[in-house]
Amino acid sequence: MQRALGVFETTQVVVNAHFPFNVAIAVLLLGAPPPERVSQALAALQRRHPLLRARVERHRHRFYYALQGVSEIPLRLLPRTSAEQWRAVVEQALATPFDLATGPPIRGVYLYGGAEAAAELVLCLQHAVVDAASAANLMHELLSLCAAADTVLPELSLAPATESGFPPELRGWRGVLRRLGFLGRQIADEIRYQRRARGMRRAPIHASGRCRVLHRDLDREATSALVRRCRRRRVTLNSALCAAMLLVLKRELYGRGNLPLRSFVFASLRPYLHPPIGPEHLGSHFAMMRMTTLVREDMDLWRLAGVLNRQTHAAARRGDKALSLLLTRSVMRMILGLRRMRMAHAALSYTGVAGVAEQYGEIRLAGLHAWVSNFTLGPEYTAQARIYADRLVWDTLYLDSDMDAATAARLTEQMLDLLQTDV
Repeated sequence: MQRALGVFETTQVVVNAHFPFNVAIAVLLLGAPPPERVSQALAALQRRHPLLRARVERHRHRFYYALQGVSEIPLRLLPRTSAEQWRAVVEQALATPFDLATGPPIRGVYLYGGAEAAAELVLCLQHAVVDAASAANLMHELLSLCAAADTVLPELSLAPATESGFPPELRGWRGVLRRLGFLGRQIADEIRYQRRARGMRRAPIHASGRCRVLHRDLDREATSALVRRCRRRRVTLNSALCAAMLLVLKRELYGRGNLPLRSFVFASLRPYLHPPIGPEHLGSHFAMMRMTTLVREDMDLWRLAGVLNRQTHAAARRGDKALSLLLTRSVMRMILGLRRMRMAHAALSYTGVAGVAEQYGEIRLAGLHAWVSNFTLGPEYTAQARIYADRLVWDTLYLDSDMDAATAARLTEQMLDLLQTDV
């Protein structure tokens, strides 16, 4: 055994026992490397990153990482038959759980049609071992190794659990008081939400649902204009994206009036840890903050974005990023035990500018996409967004038990259309 899993890592392992909790990354390639080069690159990455050769052992009430007895990273080679074939591969990857007791927590599928043809590489990782920052860096390393076989990357040590880098005020009796204060705010928020949500449509909980994916983007000109509008109005792009999502969902799914909607805001904790953990180290070092926002009937995109911006900054000043992480296991156990409510209405993860180049030697990227598994107790609509190749890439995930493809596509188009307005 190497070390005990942290609070959030343990939460993700617990969720994995009920539902797959995976990250799927798809890179669309031109000038594709041969399959043997991809296999060699994955082997080099497994030697470099301890978590890629990890399995999870349970001893009494705790989980531990063990780095022995794990097989090589599996890479399945499939003949490429169409330009959209990879989407079905992604959906299958998101729906297939990992056996964390045997490992490794990563697998790949390579759709290859020859060196001169296009190809798609789909990597799937269990979410406990990767977040947005480390996923982008992992893809950068993988493509660098594929482009230059003589590239040598040094082996890394196993990074500590996230909470080991928290400041002193979140530990000991002071930490207990801070957690109690956070819990009190959450209870008060729940009481307000239940009062305001009377008579409001509740997203149904289905017996099962399969993850389906869509992908869209804004062109360079529209993306640049959106960034300028956010700067002019002094709101983050994340707040603008979330505002567009909530406005469309309210109008199309939840009805008229002043309604409380819940959304998740995701924040990287890496820069705030002591010492900071760089993206070269795999791990899931982020926080999920749930916001309840009263979306009023007369709100436009930018007014709602301003409200969300203020909510997010206020939560950050209170330390809710770290506090929410410390309570995730208890909250998730309650949700999985009750199975009577959905966690939120929507979730958006905006990860900024992706740290992946557009070309590696002869390999050119025609697209970069990513999704995270959802499940029947999760939000009704989720999306991953990033800036790549100067474009806003919007990757939608929905459950086919919640909506059909036409509905999901219509909602996404309306959100992107709204982001291109200046009113």
